[in-house]
Amino acid sequence: MEETKFCPKCGNIVKEDDDFCEVCGYNLAHDRDKIRRKEERIEERDRRYNDDRSHTQTAVVALLFGCLSFIYTGIIFGPLAIYFGNKERKFDSYAKAGFILGIIGTTVSALELIITVLFTFFIRFGI
Repeated sequence: MEETKFCPKCGNIVKEDDDFCEVCGYNLAHDRDKIRRKEERIEERDRRYNDDRSHTQTAVVALLFGCLSFIYTGIIFGPLAIYFGNKERKFDSYAKAGFILGIIGTTVSALELIITVLFTFFIRFGI
């Protein structure tokens, strides 16, 4: 069963293939073109999203290493998170988060190492 179409301007019943409304002269073809362009944009967005899913694996690895840089040794996992996150950070929010966590984890771990070395030095030499 065919769906009844109405003119968006005056409400008159129109046929599917009419270019103009017979009553008010509204350009129905223009609306069809707008709908077609919108559908094309949606299809393009979906295609890009599916193409970008290949970035997700590297991004998840970056995020995983970024989280591990807080839990375990940031000196090891932090640079790995920075490396993998930097590859994809423009395309994927997970990669950007992994990159940032890697920087923070590496910095915190380096500060911990410096403080530990200084503390040990001061205790050993009694300064």
